[in-house]
Amino acid sequence: MTIRTASSRRQSSSHRESVGVFRARSAVAGVFAGVLTMAALAGCAQTNNGSASTQAPAPSAAVWVPGGTAEQNLPAFQSLLQPLTDDDKVPTTQSVVDAVHSVGVTNDQMQVTPDHTPKDLDADNLSVSVKIDDQCLIGQYHRGRFDAVVAAPINGSCLVGNTVPLQ
Repeated sequence: MTIRTASSRRQSSSHRESVGVFRARSAVAGVFAGVLTMAALAGCAQTNNGSASTQAPAPSAAVWVPGGTAEQNLPAFQSLLQPLTDDDKVPTTQSVVDAVHSVGVTNDQMQVTPDHTPKDLDADNLSVSVKIDDQCLIGQYHRGRFDAVVAAPINGSCLVGNTVPLQ
């Protein structure tokens, strides 16, 4: 014969509630995983010519606005520097400097980090900045990606740390 007390009923009730919460969380996690899988597969969708598309769409060509603000020039900064992205390594410091010079930015507005370490190994990342008035366009290459933001300078500089002297 089984004797059930009020406390055993409470345990059973709380046990059922925790199982229900676990099942609900599992269902949400399953749906989330399904959405992530669908998003990942969407990047490999067939194009009209039947070939698989694995490249990200090219950023739209934006125009550099001489005398414009950092916010105004952020899209152009991204369009200018994104094509230098390489899957395996960062671009050369010189190629980044040349690209930024091509829109009229001067050396005194720009900072860039070296593309090699002090031991002459390829750098894992490369940062570049352009100071416009009291704001900085800051871009960084890392593992085949280029990201850029607008930020305030720190102690008057856009980049902190070792940068390449520009002549």
